[in-house]
Amino acid sequence: MRHIDQTGESDMAFAARLAAEYDAVPKPMDSRLVLAKRGEGKATTGEMLPVVAIHERMCSSWDFKYSARDEAGEAQGLTPGEGDDQKAASAAQNPETIEEYDEETSIHMDESPLRSLARSEKTLKKQDKVENQEEEKKGGVIATYHDLRSGEKKEVKTGQAPFHELKYTYHNQSEAVAAIAAYRNKSSRGKATFSCDMGGDPFIQTEMKLIQVPPFRPYIPEQWRIKSVKHRLDTAGGYTTSIECELFNEAQENTAQNVINTTPDKDDTIDDNAPPHAYDEGEGVIHMEGEDT
Repeated sequence: MRHIDQTGESDMAFAARLAAEYDAVPKPMDSRLVLAKRGEGKATTGEMLPVVAIHERMCSSWDFKYSARDEAGEAQGLTPGEGDDQKAASAAQNPETIEEYDEETSIHMDESPLRSLARSEKTLKKQDKVENQEEEKKGGVIATYHDLRSGEKKEVKTGQAPFHELKYTYHNQSEAVAAIAAYRNKSSRGKATFSCDMGGDPFIQTEMKLIQVPPFRPYIPEQWRIKSVKHRLDTAGGYTTSIECELFNEAQENTAQNVINTTPDKDDTIDDNAPPHAYDEGEGVIHMEGEDT
């Protein structure tokens, strides 16, 4: 990581800004800044967080929204006659189905102490992640960076046309690679959102996986990533918890690993941190082989 200045912002705001560039969650630990991969249902220590299971009757109100905008480059309209956009949302989720669920060990707001969710997983049907990515990630992304050696602006692109071009010009190729992966992950998770208000539960926190048991509607995905949690205590409504979620996607890209894997290319006109097997298409456009989906 290059030198980055902290100017006019708090320590946590600075850490959050750094983490956002790599689609990560920041946490100071033992005099170090730990960046944990976002959207895995894990704590910054690497341990799995408990899974929150909720039933519709536990919610005083809830809301579900689906965006037909695909995660990279292509706006996916719905074919007439195939139903509304809500029905299409279930296909946006990573195709992992739980055949049997042990409600005895689920996390409910009135349990004390709350126990980690021990799912009874006799059968897990999971499609190959590579095939899922090829199906889901339609369209590509282009990121621009400034090559200090040549003084030119160059592009890193992944996927196939149509392309979505990131507006920011990055400092080097590694940052551009990270920005592409972060953008694709955020867009994939953000294709649908779910929010609810329920009785207060102090054990619910961000980054946990939330499961609807059963799904509130047939067209609503059952697995969600908790994006934000608000706990309120007042005389009017008592203790309540508000949860905002986005899709839980196990097939997302590893942003940090993409940066770690960057190595110099034989062509010195490519940045020192160019990914392996990169080649220059001419006119400053660098293509990453093996990244098309």
